[in-house]
Amino acid sequence: MAPAVTLRRRGPDAWALASRDGPLIVDARTADAVRHLQQGITPDELPATLTWLTPADAEELARIVDDGAEHARDLELTDPAHPALLRAVAPIALAGLVLSASALLVAGTVPAGGAFAPPGVPPLLAAAVAVLVAVVTTALHESAHVLTGRPRGGPLPRVRLRWWRAVTTADLTHTWGWAKPHQLAALGAGVAVDLAVLAAFAGWTALGGGWFPRLVVAVLVARLIWQGGTHRRTDAYFAVAAALDSPSPRQAGSPRVRRLFAALAALGVCLDLVLLYGWLWRWIAAVAGL
Repeated sequence: MAPAVTLRRRGPDAWALASRDGPLIVDARTADAVRHLQQGITPDELPATLTWLTPADAEELARIVDDGAEHARDLELTDPAHPALLRAVAPIALAGLVLSASALLVAGTVPAGGAFAPPGVPPLLAAAVAVLVAVVTTALHESAHVLTGRPRGGPLPRVRLRWWRAVTTADLTHTWGWAKPHQLAALGAGVAVDLAVLAAFAGWTALGGGWFPRLVVAVLVARLIWQGGTHRRTDAYFAVAAALDSPSPRQAGSPRVRRLFAALAALGVCLDLVLLYGWLWRWIAAVAGL
């Protein structure tokens, strides 16, 4: 029986390796050692073949390779099912960003928490509409991940709903086996859809559409700000991790990567403060007439 294929090139000197703990990013020398093991060379023989490898490292690598053969499905080494959709993600995101910014500039405002309590609309009705908008746009966001993240010949990625955290996630772990541009597109597809919808409702707002498009814009801008916080496992977190070829940047990343994520985490806390003041507090103040 042929050995399980558990490696996929990620760059000039980076390969994705399937393991029990999820994908690992290894350099070309380590990938070469993995191929030797898969060809039948024992861990005891490997240091004699590859003199840079210590016996302890050879044993550890052999354990990872054995585990990876059992968990190779966690790292789908296939092409994406819809490459044309993936190629469309960046243009859609860029167009949505430019059109949204232009429309909000014309409108002269970025709707925030006050848009959840429009004058003349019962607070409970406005809150119910905001929740409905959030649910519908979240479904669109996750559907974008699901459609772009499907591997050729494989099932649609699983979507998980965590009620206690009010979070929905799509499992895109297998995209670590894809070329980096495809993985980044699948990870960014949700934000691209958010920006496209935001562009439409920001344009409606600029044309004086009333309280409803302002409320939708407020929901979408809040989601985009929330997704930018890398101190949580948001789209931005996974996109930066993928760009750096570091699946576990907080624990297994290099010191430089860990310092970068510490700085990004501080930025994420600042974004949370923006949401607390600009959306939650201003909503409360609008409802209470403060």
